[in-house]
Amino acid sequence: MINSNLFVFFLLSLFLSKICTCLYVTDGSSIILENIGTKYKLFSTDMKWGTGSGNQLVTAVTTNKNEDDLLWTVSL
Repeated sequence: MINSNLFVFFLLSLFLSKICTCLYVTDGSSIILENIGTKYKLFSTDMKWGTGSGNQLVTAVTTNKNEDDLLWTVSL
């Protein structure tokens, strides 16, 4: 089992957050994680993997839409 903090660090090291109008990202901020080179964004959706798994599906997508499933909340 992967440590969740290590997993988050890995994701953040691969994808850079695109911050246009905000100077600071703080606890509770909602951000979109986008790879600047490929323009892929991390997309999350609920997926039924069985009872009690608590997992969700995370994929990289190319889209110009700002959907709620593209938002990630920073939790420190």
